[in-house]
Amino acid sequence: MDNAFRQELEQFQSYTAELQGMLSGLQGSCPERAEASDAQGAVQVRVDGGGLPQSITAASDWGKRCKPDGLGMAVVEAARHAHSALMDTWSQNLPSGPWDALPVRVFVLGDCGRSDT
Repeated sequence: MDNAFRQELEQFQSYTAELQGMLSGLQGSCPERAEASDAQGAVQVRVDGGGLPQSITAASDWGKRCKPDGLGMAVVEAARHAHSALMDTWSQNLPSGPWDALPVRVFVLGDCGRSDT
């Protein structure tokens, strides 16, 4: 094994170790849940940390807040807001680490995609 290849392999291993540490930190910073309502307050949706619905609750006066044929869209809107709240919380809780200062690196292994072969 030549030194240049060994050096590139060591750099790649170092980069993947940093990436694994970053992913572990990201998993630990994910919020457990988020909830939000539609603009009229007719529906409230709670999602878990993975974005799956935990509960959908209609306000007792939802009929005054939206038309009956608009209830489905109110659920969709509330779910969209809950997902946005989840992502906002998650992004605010992102851990900082040595990867913040690292330039983006691209490693190409092998000759895949070369047109001169």
